[in-house]
Amino acid sequence: MPAAFDTHDGPITPTVAVTRHLEWLDYALAAARAEETWRRGRVANATKKNRAKREARLAEVIAEIDELSALLIGLRALRQKPATRKPARSRATGTSRARTGTSGRRGAQRTNGTGAG
Repeated sequence: MPAAFDTHDGPITPTVAVTRHLEWLDYALAAARAEETWRRGRVANATKKNRAKREARLAEVIAEIDELSALLIGLRALRQKPATRKPARSRATGTSRARTGTSGRRGAQRTNGTGAG
């Protein structure tokens, strides 16, 4: 098991959480690869009766490996990119924006939508 699975002193920050999760995914990928090797050996020793079942399970493990690999590649690529944020828009001081759909008077009488006022 990776060292990051041990208890962590202090608060879990997003960076620590992502690091721990990536280590867990690496561990899961290594376990899936070991299972693939074991299942390939089982397929090699399969009989007619159980070959289809063993091949299906091997295919499932290969699909899991592909998914975990792609997930790790994608997460690491996202982690490497610098965070790019758009700067906040600022309004010029002293200007006001017109409110749409308001009469401009506070406490104006509201209607119930029937047109009866």
